[in-house]
Amino acid sequence: MKENMLKLSENYDVVSLDVFDTAIFRLCERPTDLFRKIIIKQNDGNINFHSIRIKMEADAAKDLTGDMAACITLDKIYSQMPREFSSKLENLRRAEIKLEEQFTYANPEILGIYNYLRKNNRKVIFLSDMYLPVEVIRNLLAKSDYLGELEIHVSAEIGLSKHTGSIYKLIKSQYGSKIMHIGDNYTSDYTNAIKGEMDAIYYQTKKSISARIVNYIKYISYKPIYI
Repeated sequence: MKENMLKLSENYDVVSLDVFDTAIFRLCERPTDLFRKIIIKQNDGNINFHSIRIKMEADAAKDLTGDMAACITLDKIYSQMPREFSSKLENLRRAEIKLEEQFTYANPEILGIYNYLRKNNRKVIFLSDMYLPVEVIRNLLAKSDYLGELEIHVSAEIGLSKHTGSIYKLIKSQYGSKIMHIGDNYTSDYTNAIKGEMDAIYYQTKKSISARIVNYIKYISYKPIYI
């Protein structure tokens, strides 16, 4: 797979990479598992943040469609914080970002492609449908050894998404016609990129059983953050 992607990418001036589950992985199987590691301290007993945080995101996107739903921000999500926890808002937000930093790591296959392309003077950019601020994503990539000046386009900041395909029109107008996108979501990263008149590769993420076990052991070894 890596060899095929390298050969294909050599024919393009610009290669765009999806971020989560393509360029970088998380230790947890589901992104929302991260929220289980945050505990809200209360006088009458501790509360796990997991279900609260999931509802906050659902409420932030409620009644929204298209790019508006796909481009919600972390600030918008945290504006849905239940009133009884509002005094802990900033600490909870910081804890979430800290856990993202702890739980993400490079996909070695894609990192190898990234380094090869940079060595051969190809421009590489990153696209993400994500609520996290671009600077947080930049830090996640940098700590995962994606070095150099990182050009990152995040739906939450530009109001355009892979989910609707609107971001591809912007990317093509900004970088020209010889662009290829690589990502793990068949619709958002592959079908919509092609509809946007860009070439694309559907990257099917495969983790071995042993890798999943190692990740799970690492995940459970992290102590919860109490807020």
